[in-house]
Amino acid sequence: MGTRIEPEPPSPGDNCAWFITPASTPVKIYAMFWSIGNCPGGVEPPNYHLFSLFQDDVNACLFRNVLGALGWQVQLQFVGGPQRSVIHLWDNVGNAYFYNALAGAADEHDVFTNEIIACTLDDLGIGGFAMIFWLDAVYTILNALNLPNDGHTFMEFSVTDEKKPVYKFCNTRWLLNKKILYSP
Repeated sequence: MGTRIEPEPPSPGDNCAWFITPASTPVKIYAMFWSIGNCPGGVEPPNYHLFSLFQDDVNACLFRNVLGALGWQVQLQFVGGPQRSVIHLWDNVGNAYFYNALAGAADEHDVFTNEIIACTLDDLGIGGFAMIFWLDAVYTILNALNLPNDGHTFMEFSVTDEKKPVYKFCNTRWLLNKKILYSP
């Protein structure tokens, strides 16, 4: 139910004018999709897979994943005129499985709802949700609960049926295993 990653201190990236706080634009944002349905002719969507999106070298408001063995392309962009946050998910040949644009600058744990509501030749995913985060909440929780963060702490991320984020922290050195429903 979540993907294990080792928490690392959030690195500041280049300032994005359309980010919620431009001076604190992260270099990496995580995105997770769930409940995406599969259209005929499509492949199984990557539900509950956690994608790492990295800030583009040229456009500070664009974040993309490194195309890996899964073959999925994810893109998140903060744009102006009018200000909005746009997320896409495509398979390895360019078929769309998810698209949504939120008004304004998306914040950590905002939920995107798939705007693809019908199967077409190029749209092979239907329905579903996405959530983004960039580890600010992780470090808030670690510090508030005085949990160890010594390079042996790992985190899993999942969502409840009510679309609330859940973090699970494990530390192999301190025998820690803690699950936390996060509510900002």
